Amino acid sequence: MGFDAYATRNGEVIWLSCSASQTCSRIDSHLESIREAFCAANAKLFEMTGSNGLEDASISGKAMLMRAISSLSILCYDSNNQRGELYWTPVQVLEVHSKANWNFEPSVYEDQGLDFYFYWQTRLFLQTCAEQELGIFFSW
Repeated sequence: MGFDAYATRNGEVIWLSCSASQTCSRIDSHLESIREAFCAANAKLFEMTGSNGLEDASISGKAMLMRAISSLSILCYDSNNQRGELYWTPVQVLEVHSKANWNFEPSVYEDQGLDFYFYWQTRLFLQTCAEQELGIFFSW
């Protein structure tokens, strides 16, 4: 088990599902706008990279997020917690989204082995969470 980040609403992890055809299936009628937003982000990710990765409103892998927030004094893990679990409130998500630096220098991008797909998956995930006023739960 590695790093995972999950979109949350009212402190609860959101569980969504999209089929391979980019059409999302219903999970909870109260989550309709969130479901539509993540399905749209997933479709954009697929268009840009040829791969899905936002269909369940979560991401795996911390490299891109860590790089984007490296200049901020905000963590996406808790070293004092045995599992490294941490929660960002919707207010924190908006702050991180507005301050994150996505302008990676190509040499830094390549030297760290950072991948185009993970860059866009992470960026679209954070953007969608901010736009939908969601929190994010991190686990290791």
